[in-house]
Amino acid sequence: MKFKITKRKNPQDRSQEKYYPAPVYSDEIGIDELAEEISYATSITPSDVKAVLEGLLNVMPKHLRRGAKIKLDRFGTFKVVFGGNGHENAEDVTAADIDGTRIGFIGAPEMKRAVLTDMSFQKLA
Repeated sequence: MKFKITKRKNPQDRSQEKYYPAPVYSDEIGIDELAEEISYATSITPSDVKAVLEGLLNVMPKHLRRGAKIKLDRFGTFKVVFGGNGHENAEDVTAADIDGTRIGFIGAPEMKRAVLTDMSFQKLA
């Protein structure tokens, strides 16, 4: 994977700037290309693969909104995560204190091994 050098504020001391490595992504793979590749590796047509992937994407939000974690074995787990404003007393905490809501993903150990083992990096000139 390629990386570039970027200048950013130091998270430990915002008055200082430091240079950090930053990933450079080569391209973006869409659902159509994934469906083609999965079809080639299986006996399922690209349109059937795409229909299954679209179906997954259609049902995931319902389960995430209700507070479920979605675990896809050997792939990883999706869940809603958030931060919030703190209070001195527990009874003062309300839903209005929730902020920074996002979808979190934790890669499964098998996925981490498949991607990260022996990964190499090249600095862009």
